[in-house]
Parts: sequence; structure tokens; C-alpha cells
Amino acid sequence: MVIYPIGTVLLGFLLDNTQKLNQREEALEQTAETLKTMLAEARQAASVFVNSKDTIAIVQPDGTVLDVNPTYSNVLGYSREELIGKSSAVLRIDEGGEATFLRRVAQAIERGGRWHGELVRRRKNGEAFVSEVTIEGIKDPDGVVRKWVSVGKDVTEQRRLEQALQQFGNYDALTGLSSRRLFAKELNAALQKRTETADILALCLLDIDQFKDLNEQWGQPLADHFLRVFAQRLRAEAGPDNLIGRIGGDEFAVALKDCAHTDAAMQRLEGLRQALARTAVLDNVQLQLTCSAGVTFYPDDMADADGLLRHADLALYAAKEQGKDRIAVFDIQQGQRVQARRHTAKLVEDALLQGEMELFFQPKVRISDGQILGAESLIRWHHPERGLLAPGAFMDDIVGTPAASKLDYWVLDAAFKAGLTLVAQGSPLPLSINIAVSTLIDSRFQREVGRLLKLHPSLPQPFLEVELLETETFNDLSAVAYVIQGLDDLGVQCSIDDFGTGYSSLTYLQRLPAQIVKIDQSFVRDMLDNERDRALVRGIVSLAHAFNRNVVAEGVETPAHAEALRDLGCDGLQGYGIARPMPLPDLIRWIRAWQPPPEWGCTGQPVR
Repeated sequence: MVIYPIGTVLLGFLLDNTQKLNQREEALEQTAETLKTMLAEARQAASVFVNSKDTIAIVQPDGTVLDVNPTYSNVLGYSREELIGKSSAVLRIDEGGEATFLRRVAQAIERGGRWHGELVRRRKNGEAFVSEVTIEGIKDPDGVVRKWVSVGKDVTEQRRLEQALQQFGNYDALTGLSSRRLFAKELNAALQKRTETADILALCLLDIDQFKDLNEQWGQPLADHFLRVFAQRLRAEAGPDNLIGRIGGDEFAVALKDCAHTDAAMQRLEGLRQALARTAVLDNVQLQLTCSAGVTFYPDDMADADGLLRHADLALYAAKEQGKDRIAVFDIQQGQRVQARRHTAKLVEDALLQGEMELFFQPKVRISDGQILGAESLIRWHHPERGLLAPGAFMDDIVGTPAASKLDYWVLDAAFKAGLTLVAQGSPLPLSINIAVSTLIDSRFQREVGRLLKLHPSLPQPFLEVELLETETFNDLSAVAYVIQGLDDLGVQCSIDDFGTGYSSLTYLQRLPAQIVKIDQSFVRDMLDNERDRALVRGIVSLAHAFNRNVVAEGVETPAHAEALRDLGCDGLQGYGIARPMPLPDLIRWIRAWQPPPEWGCTGQPVR
């Protein structure tokens, strides 16, 4: 038996209990820190509740209001005391009734934890407004949802702007005729009914000869008056049962749906064309201008609406070439254009193999601080006989051919190579490429983008932006939206290019998750002198920002354009006033030398 000295026993006892006390002290400190954290989080949540610019209400699942934040009271016009304990039904206009709405919300929360939608609400003074609302369930410690939190914002002005732009997109503001977008939609509907009748459909495009001279000589007010007169005569002569639209500046479209044969249609069109050329008088000024027309006939021409418009436009071009003041008919039997397309496509494929293609780059900058946002990659063809060619010289002829897809993949690869060169030269920069929709929705494209990004981790993030022409027809918006979302997951941004010129501006903005909108240069270039173009630019900027999209304006050619766009809230600029498209070595030098103009008011060095 071993007998320990009493001192040793006491020392062991003290050490053991001291350790336990230290552990308890540490536990208490941790508990105190946890309580401090919880208190800080509670205070932060309370601050968010009180100071949020969104309307926030806490309600029971039966609709009884438990609490609201100050913004809720201010927006609705009720005091907090007037709302607490009351039913939320007084704040909502709902034809289905409160019970139906609450049941719908409860089902949504049970399925996914939240309900999101729009409500038409009514303020205390009776004024109705549109509120975008998200309602989420709040679980008790036992996991049961006993309260809902509703967060909303007033989107009345945004919806009004959307409706205005929708109206602007459907009807021409000057003449009241259908816009190109609406006319194409109506034409498609008319084509679908052609199986019900043996009559032909004659599609005719008309424009005014020497209209540009008229505008320059007499000014825009008189030219606009003449366009209105032209439209009124066109409506009267064509009759109410046929389709009429204003396609462009002085270009109009008519679809005659009730002609028994082509001779009858030609007779009516010739009479219509002559009636349009009658003298018009305004302020003692007499004007008598001729007009030219191009026509194609369905079902002899079995194209869709877009194809018929293109064919009629080709015939109109032929009428102009033949001396104007006449009608030309599209010859569907001619194979020259098809042969020319095939020849051009073969030349493009050969050019890719022989290294005749090169990327030029046009910078994009942010006006607020002069930062270089990136550069757009633009294809150039060093043609052995015709010299340096821009895309307009050959791209239209290869659309839909295998050569177009090969060129897209070449551009993608060349952009990555250029990006690596920029990194090596100490001038890393995001690059954008123009890709056809047919290439975009090809499953190979997204895989190839992912492969290249993984292969080159040294590139800046984000590096790649894909630009899609709004004027292209997206037959399957869901498929395009799905691919854009997949690219976004890879860190690749997408933009809608030439916005405002196509048929479905608002639809694309609503349904395509593209992060950037590029305003077409045709609106930007004339916005300083054309109030309608300026109004359209303002509307596009406001609508894009309402959808949380950034806006880049193309066609910025002067400091005045830049200042006007800055005043309208545009984010980025691109155009000859910033820099012309240039080869990669010139781009590197430009990046190093770039300084925003003094009138932009940027301070310090621009971020590169």
C-alpha cells in the first residue's frame, strides 16, 4: 500500500478543479460570444426591417397582419396601428378573393418555401398600384410555418414603361400603321390560314423615290407630313381587310390577301402605286414623288414571313436598279443567288484553311470612370483579290450554311488566343464575340467554351461575352434561354446586340437572361438631331435598368454623343468616337495609352 503525502493529494485536487473551472469559464465565454452574435444579428435584422426601402409585412397564414415596416405604411398610406391585427385583404385587389389567394400562397410555400408574383394593391386614398411581392414562410423551432414575411416593391412605373415600349414596338408613332414586328406577326397568321382558301397572297414593299432629297431640301416636319399622307392613302387604297405596315423610314409593306391570281394582284398594286404618287400640298408646297415597289406571291413563293419580306425587298431593290417608279416581281425560279451563296460559303471555308481571316477589336468603355470594359471581336477577311473585307461583304451569303458554323468556332478559338496574348503583354481584357443562334444552341458550343475556359485559367474573370443579334429569329426562346443560363454558370456573359431593331425587343428582354443590352448604332448616331431616336434610347436605357441589365451604346462618334448618353444613364460606350476596330497589336498600344476625355469628368487613372 502506497501512502501519498497530503501535499501531493491537495495539489492534484487543486489542479483538477482548476482545469474544470477553466473549461467552464471558456464555455461561458463561448456562450457570451454566441449571445453577442445573436444579439448583433437580431439588431441587424431589425435595422433592415425598419430601414428597408421595400415594403415588409409579417402576417399569419390567415392574412392577419402582425407587423409592418415604415416603408409599408408610407407606400400604403395606413399607419402601423391601422394595419396590425387587420386582414391584409384591404390592401389587395383580387378577383378570386382573399381565401383563394391565401390558399395559393400556402400551397406555394409548402412546395418550395415561397410565393412570388405581382399584386394590384390599393392605397388608403383608393389609388391602385402594382406591387412585385415575395412571400416566404417562417418556421418555428418545431419546424411548423406559423408566420409569413411579405417583401414587395412598387413596380407601377416599370410596368407602364413596358406597356409603352410594347405599344411603341407594335405601332409606328408617326403613321399609326403596324410596325415591322407586328406586321410580320400578322403576316405569319395570314400565311397559316392560306390552306383555307385558294386565293394567293401578294406581299409588296414600297418606298418613296428620292425621299432623302425631300428630307434634306424641305426639312423633317414636311417629310413627316408627307409620310403621314402616304400612309393615309395606302390605308385607303389597300382597304381594311389587308395588312399594312411601316417597315422602315420611307418603306411600307402591304399584304393583299384576297387576290384570285397574280394578274389581278398586279393590277391592284399598280393602281395603288399610282394613287400614292398623287400630289400632296402643305403650306403652299406641292410635292409629287414617285414610288417603287417589289412584290412576291404566296404560295408560289413558299417562304415564311421573314423570307417573303426578304424576297419582296430584293424585288424592291431590283425596281430601284431598273430606274425606279415601277414594280418588280421576285423571280422564285432564279438560282443565281443560291449559286452565289454556295460559292461564297466555299470561299470562306477556304479562307479559314489558308489563314486569311483575322480578328479586329473595338474597345468598350464605361463613361462614369473611364474603365475599359472590354473589346468586341470583329472578323476581317484578307481577301486575295478584294482586299480587307468587313463582315457585311460576306456574312449574309453564308447564313445557315456549314461555313457559318465553322467561322463561329474559328472566332471563338481566335478570341481565346487573343486573350492569352493580352495577358502575356500585361493588358488583360474581356472580349466579346458575335455568334449565330444556330451555333449557340448547338450542344458542342457550350462544351467547347467550358473546355477552353478550363484550359486557360490565367484569363481574366469574366473573360468571354457572347453577343446575339436581336434581329435574328429565335425559333425556340426557351432553348436559347437555357443555353444562356448554362453559359452564365460558366462565367460567360451574354448580350443582346442591335437592341431595338428586331421584332421582339421586349420579349427577348423578358425571357432571355442576358446581362447586357447593346443599343443599335442607328438610334445613337441620330439621337442628337432626332427626338424620336433620343426618346427610344431613353426608353431602352430605362427598361434595361428596370430589368437589371447593363446598357452599352454603339455608334458613339462624338463627345456630344457620349455626354448625351451619360445624361440618359447609359453605362458603356462603343464607337468611332472611342476607337475604331483595330488589329490586336494596335489594341495593346491603345489600352496602354487610353485616357478618358477631360469632359467626362473622370478623376485618377482609368481602371484597366
